[in-house]
Amino acid sequence: MTRESYKQRVYRAWWILLGIPLATLVLSWAGWLSVFESLNLDTWQRLLPEKPAQHVVIVGINDAEFEDQFRGMSPLDTDELAKLLTAVAAGHPAVIGVDLDTSLSRWREHYKKLEQSLPAGHPPIIWARDALIENGEFHPQKVLGEPLEFEGTGIALLPRSPDRVVREFQRRFPIGGGKSADSFHWAIVRKYCEGKSLPKETHCVEEKPGAESTVEINVMRRRPGLEAVPAEVIKKASAGEGWANGLLAGKIVLVGGAFRASRDMHATPIGEMYGIELLGHVIETELYNGGAVHADHFLLFFLDIGAGLLLIYIHYRLPLWRAMRWNLLAVPVLSLLLSLAAFTKLSLWMNFVPMTLGILLHELYDHAKHTRHLEEELISHEHV
Repeated sequence: MTRESYKQRVYRAWWILLGIPLATLVLSWAGWLSVFESLNLDTWQRLLPEKPAQHVVIVGINDAEFEDQFRGMSPLDTDELAKLLTAVAAGHPAVIGVDLDTSLSRWREHYKKLEQSLPAGHPPIIWARDALIENGEFHPQKVLGEPLEFEGTGIALLPRSPDRVVREFQRRFPIGGGKSADSFHWAIVRKYCEGKSLPKETHCVEEKPGAESTVEINVMRRRPGLEAVPAEVIKKASAGEGWANGLLAGKIVLVGGAFRASRDMHATPIGEMYGIELLGHVIETELYNGGAVHADHFLLFFLDIGAGLLLIYIHYRLPLWRAMRWNLLAVPVLSLLLSLAAFTKLSLWMNFVPMTLGILLHELYDHAKHTRHLEEELISHEHV
């Protein structure tokens, strides 16, 4: 029996080479694979080693401070907030992000008083704002008592998965009329990246045209140093010597609520955390490596086919026992490399396992079938 060519082997496996990528494509579009992807990503994130926070310091108003200093009232008292922001500004941070409700109209006058109380040349402040969602469009709500969009604000919304876990973040939101608005964390990151003296490992993502609503996977890990510092500690420390070059110098400082009455707790792959803490993780992710971008479905389709062709070639060139040894190495390594190529992260390797295992099982079945055919031919010759 003559040895078949590589093209013939590929032809016999065409239903796997096309069937598995097409099935994966349809299931992915339908959202049926999201559960498995989330499970894989969550497990990966829990296994990631800790990485200390480098860029962000969180100043959180805790339960005791909310009750004593702010008299348990929300929106928070402007005079007390002014004292806190003044203390923060005196620490010479690079950017201040305020994640508090400032939607009420009375904030117009409060903001003027607040601006007067802050030191001249204070660091830029980015204010969080809420948004309503209608027909896929985001309608920004008032911020500092004003309904209009202006420099120094960002929409503080975090997309949730169907299981109510925050796994992703969004840089911009479509607000109608072909326009988009920065998310809160993205406005902070952009302002921070305008600075000249940034840490060596800072990764400032270049903006791409047409990527206004790009959603990226929030590859999170435990980050020592992102625990909220009580507001009272900051106010007391600001009265000491060397505060200008202390804890906050050159950092992104997030000011927000870390009290139960804020109802701002979120489930994440690494545990529950307040919204202000979650924003800290998101910003650290952005400035560390930008997270893992969702790959194009058609890119995944062709990468799957390429992986299948490579595995068929291994079986074509090598005897079964050697091909199997190579496959034991190729399946995990190839899945990791394809994950890196498609998502810029190794953690989504499971997306490519169906194709690699499908080809492997097909080759084993094909070899068994071929062996049985040879045995039948041998038996028939013996009878003749």
